[in-house]
Amino acid sequence: MFWTKRLKLVKPSKTSIAVLALSIALALSLLFNGIQATTPDTGPYYLWVPTSTWTYNVGQFANGTYYAVKGDNWHVDYTDTDASTVLTNALVSNSTVFLKAATYYINDVGGLLLSNLANIHLIGETGAVIKYGYSGTEPQQVFELAYSQNCQFSNLIFDMGYASFGSANASLAGCAWIVKLLNTSNVSFDNVQFLNSPIDGLVTSNANHTRITNSIFNNTGEHPIYMDPNSYDLHVSNSQFYNWAKWIRGYIKLTQAHDVSFNHVYLEPNQDGLGFPDSR
Repeated sequence: MFWTKRLKLVKPSKTSIAVLALSIALALSLLFNGIQATTPDTGPYYLWVPTSTWTYNVGQFANGTYYAVKGDNWHVDYTDTDASTVLTNALVSNSTVFLKAATYYINDVGGLLLSNLANIHLIGETGAVIKYGYSGTEPQQVFELAYSQNCQFSNLIFDMGYASFGSANASLAGCAWIVKLLNTSNVSFDNVQFLNSPIDGLVTSNANHTRITNSIFNNTGEHPIYMDPNSYDLHVSNSQFYNWAKWIRGYIKLTQAHDVSFNHVYLEPNQDGLGFPDSR
């Protein structure tokens, strides 16, 4: 003889349904947040790297707007159609900023101005270009770093965009350059290109302990480097200089310089024949 027990189906109450739904929602929320905490957005506007590496990731949305994404929480802190605004906000003392591959137009006549900084590192992804977007007749500079120390710039292109010298304004002589260092100490450029200036490439004013390695200077109207008498300790190595003095006389000008060296450097003969031996 077998005994069977009839099971009775009980209709769940509204309270039990609500509790079950809440439990499922909570579990899904924890799962989703856990995934986000370990795997941020890896779409086209972000680069997934350890959060301790970059203070900010800077890039450009598909609509042309520039952005700065915080490295520790992947929050978009800054957006602007002008790259200068985003870069100025992202580059603060004790920061490491990664610049994704894009062209960052600097539209102000005075270029990108950074000052009173210490311990920064701006690193570009291959193809990261900081380009002068000012279209007036009296350009000044792409980038100026002032009153700063211990700053590194790596894997970048600074492009003034002045490819033709046929209509150069004579008043620009001594007044336009790609990068200027003003009252700086311990600044280095590694794998950086300085391109297309109507006058000078790199200008220093009371800039000390400057290092340039694995870099290229190409297409400058006058001096690829102009070092003022108050600057010292400039060392350039494993770098190339092309197409300089394309508009007026030019040479690497080291005014009353001391503690300067050029090692493993290629100096292409310049436009008027006044090359490195005539520097002073």
